[in-house]
Amino acid sequence: MMDTKQLTQSQKELINLFVSTKTNAKVRRRTSNADGTYSFNVIYRDTSPFDFALTPEEFALKIHEQKPDAPLSPIYINLRSLPENLNTKIGEVLAQIQLPEKADFCTSIPKAADAFIKSYSSTTGVPIVQIFDKVDGDQKRAVVAKQNAPKGNGKKIVLIDDLIVHGNSKVEALKIADDLGYKVIGLVVLIDRQQGGVVKIEEMGYKTFFAMNFTSILEYLKDSKQISQGQYREVIDYLKK
Repeated sequence: MMDTKQLTQSQKELINLFVSTKTNAKVRRRTSNADGTYSFNVIYRDTSPFDFALTPEEFALKIHEQKPDAPLSPIYINLRSLPENLNTKIGEVLAQIQLPEKADFCTSIPKAADAFIKSYSSTTGVPIVQIFDKVDGDQKRAVVAKQNAPKGNGKKIVLIDDLIVHGNSKVEALKIADDLGYKVIGLVVLIDRQQGGVVKIEEMGYKTFFAMNFTSILEYLKDSKQISQGQYREVIDYLKK
């Protein structure tokens, strides 16, 4: 497991920006129905890329589509609709990850990674190919093959995304890349939320490479007094559930 001493200066600078930047972003909430079922709805509000819940109904994640009664996350990492300087920084931090071999192509898992894959590509010199699309409704989200996506013909590809939680959308993307005939080197993500996704992907025979894990980020934020001890403990307890 990483600790705060292992974070690079670039990673610390990025975390600081995640806390200080404000954007108007989508937040998914869960409400209880009279019959014991749940409904999910989306609102837009001013948030930081790292943000804590404002109400008991926040934050619903992809896992709640399969397990609607699962505990809600007290914190949400939203890396969409970010300023250009942040997207550039994310791409540069991802490019510092050492891969076992050079890819012929990189591709983004939509939609968060669409914004910073250009920075990753320009820093690494690996060209972009777009092979995914996304169904993104209030009740269901899914990664699908892009219409007329180019075939892989055995070319090596690396999949880029912002973070990995339970790994469900990553499984969808990896299967699509395989079906299109690409040789998948691995999945490159900025943050491992340490909620089983990496294990799931590697049990499928794929490699996952991440720049930072959730615990190291939380410890850095606590030690630099950007979050309280109570906020830190709340998230750590959630990760243990």
